[in-house]
Amino acid sequence: MSKTALIIGANGRLGQVLTSVFLAGGWRVLAQVRRAPTRAAEPGLQWLHAPVDDPAGLVETARAADVVVHAANPPYTRWPAEAMPLARNAMDTARRLNAVLMFPGNVYNFGAGMPEMLTETTPQEPTTRKGRIRVQIEEAMREAARSGLRVVVIRAGDFFGGPGRGSWLDLVIAKSLPQGKVVYPGRMNIVHAWAYLPDLARAFVLAA
Repeated sequence: MSKTALIIGANGRLGQVLTSVFLAGGWRVLAQVRRAPTRAAEPGLQWLHAPVDDPAGLVETARAADVVVHAANPPYTRWPAEAMPLARNAMDTARRLNAVLMFPGNVYNFGAGMPEMLTETTPQEPTTRKGRIRVQIEEAMREAARSGLRVVVIRAGDFFGGPGRGSWLDLVIAKSLPQGKVVYPGRMNIVHAWAYLPDLARAFVLAA
């Protein structure tokens, strides 16, 4: 194991899958959690019980990492108060470790008028509060990159697959599958972006 990944928010839906896929890729994984982990310890995996709002303490506990993945995501209702501080703490942690920061971007940044195909040059014109928060976070990361922090943003649509529940695919669309029903909460001719979590995690490992 020649590389180490620090995953911030390893108990979350994405964090759990990232932990598994980085381990399968031969990485040593430092998994930051605030509560009891969801899986037993195994070779290559070390649980870090450290708060995310103390980058210096987290770095002291981790000691070293090649990649820091910011997978901590507060509930939507707490984004205005917590999303930016969490991101800044992740940036500070990666900077202190001289590590690459990796961040799961989404499509909120592009607003209701986004084209069907997004590229790196697609204008970010958010039309919701969540989109504006995400644009602010990525702009802060862009500014940090100008100052020397190495940052990778991997953009994806709504999550599905992996552990737990929480996306509107499993909460709405697939909720009544046992009764033979599929419910789609909108017009069927509107393109929607989805991300199968194991595939997204593999993209992170490949980029790392």
